[in-house]
Amino acid sequence: MKKGYIAGKLFKQGDIKQRLYEGELVKKKLQNIEFYNPIENDEINDKTNLPTARDIFYGDTDRVIESSVILAELDDEDSGTIYEIGICHGIEILREKLISLKNSNSELSIDEIVELLEKEVPKKKVYAHLSDIRLGDAHNYRGKYIPHGLNQYVVGAIEEIGNIYPSVEEAIDSIKED
Repeated sequence: MKKGYIAGKLFKQGDIKQRLYEGELVKKKLQNIEFYNPIENDEINDKTNLPTARDIFYGDTDRVIESSVILAELDDEDSGTIYEIGICHGIEILREKLISLKNSNSELSIDEIVELLEKEVPKKKVYAHLSDIRLGDAHNYRGKYIPHGLNQYVVGAIEEIGNIYPSVEEAIDSIKED
């Protein structure tokens, strides 16, 4: 079964409700993909256990690496979410370089590495959603009145390995179509 990862902020009550909502949506609409939702990981969310930053990083990063589908909320540009997307993009850069090496060099050791990579680390595709209602009218404003937007470096990186949708529902519908 394919694996997926839900990326987004987890700090405020609204963030938690949104991650839980996304978790319910993917369970209902994407039954062929097993999604990991960090908000449901009691080991790292129970702060009485005093999880370290390292515990949280590796607990989530291992799940990002094993997932082929990343559902990411981009509202407010959470640094953790952006970093998770960066990990996905880095993996894709590595995959492309190794595949290129495999095609240009017949050394068995390179083939073995590429085969292992293709088996153990699935290709990533990010389905991000950005529901900021200011986006539609942003071009009508000037100077300091221009509504906040998404960092274009991040947009470029996501567009290399996925798409950005105006809602989580549209992102999930696109995952289902793929």
